[in-house]
Amino acid sequence: MKQHEVTGLSVLPVPGLPLFVAGDSICEAITVATIAGHYSGLINGLVIDETDTEQGDKVWAAGAEPLIARSIMTSDEDRINLARHILTFARAFSDERLCRA
Repeated sequence: MKQHEVTGLSVLPVPGLPLFVAGDSICEAITVATIAGHYSGLINGLVIDETDTEQGDKVWAAGAEPLIARSIMTSDEDRINLARHILTFARAFSDERLCRA
């Protein structure tokens, strides 16, 4: 089977708030840092909301580059701006991979 290097990105949907599995009070909170750790080695970057800026170092430590952006979108302009930031972010990984080839 032929292997290809793929740029992987993830977006955490709820900025600033840890997520919990419904009905399970003993489980670990799911934060930007735990998501980065879970996907360590699989993703190159993680889009995190500006309210989670303090967790950026933990994302780096897990091996992913954080893109800190305003992820709550309330207008078309917000959606366009976030999409542009993410596309620029993803292109940087593609350009980096091309330079190594």
